[in-house]
Amino acid sequence: MKLILAAATALAALVALPVTAATYYANASFNASSATSGAFTFGSFSGGAFTPYPTGGTCLFAGTTCLTAGDYLGVYQSSNGTAHPAGTALIPASGLVLHPGAASQLSVIMFTAPKTAVYTLKLAAYQADIYAQTQTFGVLAGTSVFTLATLSPSNPTFAITGKGLLTAGQQLGVFVGNNGQYFYDATGVSFSASIPEPASWALMIAGFAMTGFAARRRSTAVAA
Repeated sequence: MKLILAAATALAALVALPVTAATYYANASFNASSATSGAFTFGSFSGGAFTPYPTGGTCLFAGTTCLTAGDYLGVYQSSNGTAHPAGTALIPASGLVLHPGAASQLSVIMFTAPKTAVYTLKLAAYQADIYAQTQTFGVLAGTSVFTLATLSPSNPTFAITGKGLLTAGQQLGVFVGNNGQYFYDATGVSFSASIPEPASWALMIAGFAMTGFAARRRSTAVAA
């Protein structure tokens, strides 16, 4: 009961913060002239460290703009807004394609929370190469790597939606890894983070209150 009341109190405190609804899209934020654009930073993770991609690299996928550390490791987007093949990979019209590195570097989209709030996080990935083998897809929290799925020809897509409290400046990333392979690892990724409308906060608090009330009634019935 105390935990439920504490959670409801914490939510009430969050609602009191001057937080307005907003949605942040990695796809729309991408800009090949800077590794950091809006709330997102594009880079690689290896040896316990996140490194933003340099600018000015050569895009090895034709018809794309990119941020790359070389040898395909990077993030790519169609340069003309149309879907097209690039070698064995299919570049989507407006989405992002991540490619991991040959030395097991993860290719990462890092989100930095602009404000303290409970965010709805939507993550999705799909194999973008016609000869795709296996890739790992997951989240990066600090230096902790959490694999959510292993993509394969028999399991080529993955999507998940969740909610989480992020404080202003806290970072959470999504990554693609090569799972011991390297070639044909182009992987389409979408990533968004949104803050709900104020009315949604009220519903969340009401839900906690009802949960607490129901728990109290059950405990009273058992005691009787």
